[in-house]
Amino acid sequence: MTSAPGKGSQPTPALLFETLRGYQHAFALKTAVELDLFTTIAKTKGTLPEIAKSCAVPERSARSRVHG
Repeated sequence: MTSAPGKGSQPTPALLFETLRGYQHAFALKTAVELDLFTTIAKTKGTLPEIAKSCAVPERSARSRVHG
């Protein structure tokens, strides 16, 4: 993680973007837990259609959580 700019250095958007990315990752993890995604993966063969059906989400949504 990038630290805050020191005295005399120019501010950059890097800290803001890292903070936002961290929030996105945390929210994706929270969603996966709420969908019981990890238990579903453990109990199935792990195919995308099985995971999506078990979690009651479209395959496209499951794909972004499993692979992204």
